[in-house]
Amino acid sequence: MDLKYQCVICLCQIKRNARFLECGHKFHKICHLEWRKKSQECPICKNVQIDTVHPSDKLVDSLFDYFIINEMVEENSNKINLTLENIDKLLKPIELLIKDIKCNTSKEESINNVINYLKNNK
Repeated sequence: MDLKYQCVICLCQIKRNARFLECGHKFHKICHLEWRKKSQECPICKNVQIDTVHPSDKLVDSLFDYFIINEMVEENSNKINLTLENIDKLLKPIELLIKDIKCNTSKEESINNVINYLKNNK
């Protein structure tokens, strides 16, 4: 997961209960509350924070969930596409072998065709 969704205080992924500061940085609410006991500065930019921005917690969580889910869908989509490409590469020799068998090509010739295909398409 991208670092932009990571709480720099606890180093865990922010999934819910995000706290957005005036400077735009975000943390887990509980982490930020603990941090505020020690310092009034943002842990990232060190700007003094008088108070946090408090938009509707449910709205912020929903928007944050939306962005997290979209990013996860994009990552998974990329992984699926790579997997499908790899499957296609693996299926080509099998399809070639089946085609040769259907065309009554000798077993030896079919195997040689597959071997040649694999050599040429590493």
